[in-house]
Amino acid sequence: MGVVIRTDRLELRPLDDEGARAVLRGQPPDGVLWASGYPLPSTVETAALVLDSGPPGRQPPHPFVSFQILRRDQPCVIGDCGFGAPPDSDGAVEIRWELIDRLLGRGLESEALEALIGFAFTRDEVVCVRASAAAGDFGRRRALERAGMMTVGEDAGRIYFEA
Repeated sequence: MGVVIRTDRLELRPLDDEGARAVLRGQPPDGVLWASGYPLPSTVETAALVLDSGPPGRQPPHPFVSFQILRRDQPCVIGDCGFGAPPDSDGAVEIRWELIDRLLGRGLESEALEALIGFAFTRDEVVCVRASAAAGDFGRRRALERAGMMTVGEDAGRIYFEA
């Protein structure tokens, strides 16, 4: 299954082949609950990439994968987060995330991001974590700031963050 990241309220589980196939079918695997509104459009795109990334059942050669976000008090999938790729030659990784709309504004985004950033920095090859948000998306910007990221630039309607 790979590494599972836990916080007070959340559990981040790697999106494996079985989970990716379930997303593409639109049916959760046995024993897994999905919150209303899941999977998200970005989840479907990520699931297709997971299945296209190698032979079935293989473990990625690195831990910089996509994760499903589950609530620990009501174990159901409420969103996704993860890395776009392994660290680049400068040691930077980019993170992304999305939660179902009805759970936004409760601190869950920043909690998941903080855990993902913390996990990234446990790896020797990571020296920088990057993310971006649309300039007008104050909720996403605030989640990044609450997770400890700092604004480092802006262009074409996007704001860039680093930790």
